[in-house]
Amino acid sequence: MDDPHEWRNVLINADAETAELIIQMQLEDIGALTPAEPQQEPDAVAGGLPDIALARNLLADELEKCRGDLPNRKLGESLGNIENGRQHVFEAAAFGWHLDDYKETIERAPVKLVLCRACNDHCPVDDTIKATCTHVYCDDCLDTLYRASMTDETLFPPRCCRQELPWDKAKHHLDTTLKGEFETKRVELRAKDRTYCHVPTCSVFINPADYVDDDAPCPNGCANTCIKCKQAAHVGECPKNEELEALLATAKLNDWQTCYDCRRMVELKIGCFHMTCICKAQFCYVCGLQWKKCRCPQWEVRRLLARAEVVVDNGEDPLGAYQDREAQIAAAAADLEANHECNHVDWSSRDYGSLQCEECDWVGRVYIMECDQCHIRLCRQCSDNRL
Repeated sequence: MDDPHEWRNVLINADAETAELIIQMQLEDIGALTPAEPQQEPDAVAGGLPDIALARNLLADELEKCRGDLPNRKLGESLGNIENGRQHVFEAAAFGWHLDDYKETIERAPVKLVLCRACNDHCPVDDTIKATCTHVYCDDCLDTLYRASMTDETLFPPRCCRQELPWDKAKHHLDTTLKGEFETKRVELRAKDRTYCHVPTCSVFINPADYVDDDAPCPNGCANTCIKCKQAAHVGECPKNEELEALLATAKLNDWQTCYDCRRMVELKIGCFHMTCICKAQFCYVCGLQWKKCRCPQWEVRRLLARAEVVVDNGEDPLGAYQDREAQIAAAAADLEANHECNHVDWSSRDYGSLQCEECDWVGRVYIMECDQCHIRLCRQCSDNRL
């Protein structure tokens, strides 16, 4: 190499296997160039080795030090490749005996073992339930999902592949405390237009079954709450609610829409004007009416093209079909317009383009999935349990 420091840059940028080969070749070159009688070289340093021999020895020592660091680099690369979704290749090569032994252990287990969809562990079949979509969940993952669904409404009701998990089966796999808490909480989460005690220090949910006309009696003994304006119970028309009016003004300013069924406010980030609320109501984002009950346009061109750009940028070969980027975006926009009504049936794992879940913003290479039809990218939990 012309530059005496170039080999260091090569070693830094090379993978561990290539670096090891370079080090070995360098050491062999040093050995071949070392003279049989170095003491006869004219540039000897007084009281020591000739300066050329000294330089060679220093280089050899540095190469040996670099070779000593390779095991740690190999381990790091192995872990990195596992994170990148290629772990099966390295496991098969480095731990083949372990995988074979694990497979044999599963086959010879005294009870039947099945693979859990969430944790990818093999679990006794009696400690699992099968979802309607045939995916299997172990008791621990089931516990985690039901607990999360009580605080994160996007996970309620607990489901897999857009089908609700069978509660009659699931409840027998949850501990008594969690089962009781969920049965109470799901009354609240299933309620459309919920009423909570208007007293800020209480704010307890009031079961619709306890309503008396337009009044909701607080189970904790506070004053009744009006189920229409959500303020203290009153006689006659509801008083002006300044906080609600301020919220509605903000919503109008930001073009937010309100679900006609549960009155939640929603904001459109990507996609067409066909909205599906958490409560499962479907409506038009433009006018707020029930879906297909209006004549509003289905798309806003600005949003459609912005989404098409994302799809193109995420493509495995962005310039494969069209050399012109604008033509690619136009083709992607046409495809999105034709296929925006998507049931998200077929998914493919991705390790290129954006690796951030478009639903929960989680970033990860291994579990980022892309819908083959609409091209939305989600983590596996969102594709399984949130859609």
